[in-house]
Amino acid sequence: MRKVLSFIIRCELYRLIWENTLRTCVCACCQGLKLPYQCTYLAWFLVFLIWFLCAFFIMLYSMEWGKKKSEEWLTSFFLSCFESIFCLDPVKVTIA
Repeated sequence: MRKVLSFIIRCELYRLIWENTLRTCVCACCQGLKLPYQCTYLAWFLVFLIWFLCAFFIMLYSMEWGKKKSEEWLTSFFLSCFESIFCLDPVKVTIA
C-alpha cells in the first residue's frame, strides 16, 4: 500500500512539474507576439474561399447524378455549415 501511495504522489508531482514547465515555456515564447490586424481579414477570406471551393467541387462531382441530387447535396452542405457556425459552435463555447 505504501508503494502504491508513493507512486501516485510521485506521478502527481511529475504531472505538476510538467504542466508548470509547459505553461512557462508557452508564456515565454508568446509574450508580446501579436499579428497585424490584416491577418484577421486574410483568415476570414481563406475560410470563405475554402468553403465556396468545397461547394463548387461538390457540385461538379455530383453532376453525374443529375440536377436534383446535386441541388440537394449543395443545400445540405450550406445548411450544415450554417448550423455549425450559428448553432453548434456558440453552444460549445458557452459549455466549455
